[in-house]
Amino acid sequence: MSKCWCRFAMAVLIVILVWLPYSWNKIAITILGILLAILALVGTCCCSTLTQAKAKEAGTAEDKAKETEPAKAKE
Repeated sequence: MSKCWCRFAMAVLIVILVWLPYSWNKIAITILGILLAILALVGTCCCSTLTQAKAKEAGTAEDKAKETEPAKAKE
């Protein structure tokens, strides 16, 4: 199972907000709870898709570098 940092951050924020004495805590906790529920229903994580996109970009750059190495060796 991959790590989901956005869900972890939301859970930590909920725990912190429970203990802070602000009047808007209930609203913030409700919003964070709704976001966590949506992420659970969707089944994907926004931070994992960003990581996969970055890995794909890095992979294509490495693939291009590997393709140019044999051409240089033939010369």
